[in-house]
Order: sequence, then structure tokens, then C-alpha cells
Amino acid sequence: MAATLSRRSFLGGGLALAAALAGCATPTAPGAGALPGRLVWSTYRVGSGLYADVAAVANTLTSRMGVQVRVMPGVTGVSRLAPLFTDTAQYARVGDEYFFAFEGDEEFASGTWGPQPVRLVWTPPSNAGVYVRRDSGIERLEGLAGRRISWVVAGTSTQRKFTACLGTAGLGVDDVRRVAVGEAAQYDAIKAGQIEAIFGTVINPSIEELNPRYPIRWLDLGGRPEERYESWAEYAPMAGLGTNPKASGLPEDETPTFMRYSLPVVTTAGRSAAEVADLCRALYEHFDAYEAATADTPNFALDRLMLEPFVVPYHPGAVEFLREAGRWDAHLEERNAALLEREGLLRGAWPGFFERHRGDGEISRRWRDFKAERLPALPEREA
Repeated sequence: MAATLSRRSFLGGGLALAAALAGCATPTAPGAGALPGRLVWSTYRVGSGLYADVAAVANTLTSRMGVQVRVMPGVTGVSRLAPLFTDTAQYARVGDEYFFAFEGDEEFASGTWGPQPVRLVWTPPSNAGVYVRRDSGIERLEGLAGRRISWVVAGTSTQRKFTACLGTAGLGVDDVRRVAVGEAAQYDAIKAGQIEAIFGTVINPSIEELNPRYPIRWLDLGGRPEERYESWAEYAPMAGLGTNPKASGLPEDETPTFMRYSLPVVTTAGRSAAEVADLCRALYEHFDAYEAATADTPNFALDRLMLEPFVVPYHPGAVEFLREAGRWDAHLEERNAALLEREGLLRGAWPGFFERHRGDGEISRRWRDFKAERLPALPEREA
């Protein structure tokens, strides 16, 4: 099993590992098209749902195509994406860090990183939302005013999405009581009454364990005026609305609306278009081998892929496949081109911006403000 990489360990020893792997030949596997005989994918920690998904795909690529896939777990966004940029890993299944890396935001707003050439490959959807204990007396999002919510330590993505959800109810972060808690510790915290609301994915073994003794309620994110969703463009631009009748702890007679976004497979701009296109074909053609492997692998189906809203360009190989499959259209092409143009502007502006703001503790916020003022808006699909 691969050792988990932190940012420190990656920077200290990962470059040497990358150099060693780069020197290894990766011949094409017989019958695998342009796919090499060996691949490394990075993703979340062992035991997570995303690790299980990637392991199922890896087993399929090996058993059906002879492609050996090593899965590399990472505990942070940087540790999951950094291997891509040295070719230690060729693909990654990740959370919102792919967006932060492309934009040079959050932990990527540094001299080490800045905007990175991330590309989308495969975009299975995921649903998440806000849940409370049924005995809390909270029945609507608006009821979170003045209540204690989980504010996951070092959980930038979760914090931003929770902020967007609060905006849906006309609330801001100052209207609630944010309680700093570790991701794993928040389930014990809600049992003990230390927190009253959690933002999380709707398919969750921890909720299955919690619900029999402490029944939960999912708070509906839908049905608000359009202006209530304006905060999503700032805090969760990759998200839309969705439903999932199989959500953990959801009674059959309730149909709340959740936040839907992709936890995508990504790579870098430098991967071969032929290789990426053949990987997409493999994920499609051999879907039957991994479809039922986990609760989330059914979402890898071609017709379930969440193609928009998207905030990072698709790889040309992915575009080739999606066009062949009839899932690519003129709007997607227009937005993809606009994102490629944005990438050039980001990478051109970053070095000078960083030199002017080196050492500034607010550099990530200032960079976001700079982009909002200077860069053109992305095209939206007409209603």
C-alpha cells in the first residue's frame, strides 16, 4: 500500500520519487489502445468512498485491459494533486482542490503553486447537503440562525459549500455559531449536542451509524427565489441542485433538494489526447464490471456524468470522447474555450501579482478580488 503523502513529505521526498518513476518504462498494455501498461491514480485516504470507487475502476482496468493501476492515497488537496504535476501520478479523483489548483486559490495561492493546468476527464456527480438531528427542532435552513454548526478544521471546500447553503436561507456565517471540529469528530459532536448541523455527502456510512439512535433530517435547499442562489457563484460555482432518494437517513416520504457537484477524475493538460480518450472509452465500455462495486460507482455511467456547471477545462481527449458519445454541444465548447482563455490570463497575471503580495496573509482573498475585477465572466447557458 502506498504511503499517504502530506505536502511536506511530497516536497521533501516526492520529487525524488517522481524522478525515479519517470525513469521507468511504461509500455502500452496489449489491447489497451493508447493507455500505458502502468498507471498511478491519487485520491482520498484508504477507507473513504472515493478510494473505494477508484479501487473498483483500477481493478477493472487491470482485469479487463491488463493495465496495472496503483492507487495513491492523500490526506489533503495538495497531496492528492501534487503528484500529477510531477507525473508521479497520471490521474486523480479529487474534491474541490482541482478548482482551487486551476484558479490558484486557497492553499494553491503560494509561490510553490499558483494556477495549475488541471483538466477534467470524467465527471460523476455527488450530492451533499445540511442535516440536523430530528430532535433539534430545526426543520428549515432558516432555522439555523443562532445555532451551532460544524465548521470543519482545514475543510475549505466544506466551509465554502456550507456558506453557500446558508446564503440560500438568507443567512451569513455571522448569523450562526461556527464550532471548529475535525471532520471525523463531527459525528460524535452532533451526538453529544455540541453541534447541531453538519454539511456532508448524502451517501455516508457515518450517517447510517448515527441515524438509528439519533434520527436525522436533511434540510431542503430548493424552492428559494433565484437571488438566494447568487452566493453559490462565489462559494460553490461548480454546484447545482439535485436529488437522491437513496440518501442516508432519508425517509421514503421526504424528497429534499441537495447540492449536486462532481467529484471528478482529473489530469494535467500535458497528458496525451489519445490516452485520455481511450481511458474515457474504457470507463464507458467496461462500466458493467464496476457499476455495482460501491454506492457511488453507478454515477460513473455516461448518461449520469455531470457536464455542467464546470469551472475547469475538459481535456481534449475527454472532449473527443464526449463528442463521439453525443454529449458535447456548442455551449460546452464555448465555455471550454473561455476557460482555456481564462487559464492563460491567470497564469500570465500570477507571477507579477505574487511578487507584489508576497508574504501577505490575505493573498488568497486579494487574488480572488483581483480576478473578479480584471477577468471576464464565463459564458452561461441560455435558459
